[in-house]
Amino acid sequence: MKKIIYLICSVFISFSAYATEMCAHRDVTVVPLDATVHGIGRAGYGNDSIEKIWWTTFEYGKIYGVATCLSRKEIMEIENVQELNSTPAVLSTDDYELMGRDGYYNNDTSDESLYGRRFCFCKLTHPMSSRWTFANIDNNPNANHCYMHCPSACNWGTDGVSINFRTNMFKSIGK
Repeated sequence: MKKIIYLICSVFISFSAYATEMCAHRDVTVVPLDATVHGIGRAGYGNDSIEKIWWTTFEYGKIYGVATCLSRKEIMEIENVQELNSTPAVLSTDDYELMGRDGYYNNDTSDESLYGRRFCFCKLTHPMSSRWTFANIDNNPNANHCYMHCPSACNWGTDGVSINFRTNMFKSIGK
């Protein structure tokens, strides 16, 4: 009698499984980057402000990237616009050559708001490459302040501070 009750109970108990369904060719590695998942926290992220690199660990693995600071003038040139009314969430380039910029654009100190490199952008480099994603504006008047703090803004943004930041970065992959 006990066996019959156990059998009936087990039939009515449902088990849940969460999975991702996707198609992939043979011999292709698939890395599901989920912007809604936070990083594992303080022990799982870091940066090197000299090398301008950052990393964040998620339950599904570690991602790496690079950081840079750009001026308003550089952003206008990259985006091919005459005026910058708002900072783009993602730049239209994934050019690796932008990495690690600091100081003043073309060493022009005549207009801090135009030539000062205060706009922090981050780029995912591993396991795949993204476009440059906007992290923050550094309002400190010291021209090198953004340069020293941008990599940490990148790992904070990917670890859990901003789902919008992660979404923008992950959606820009392969575009």
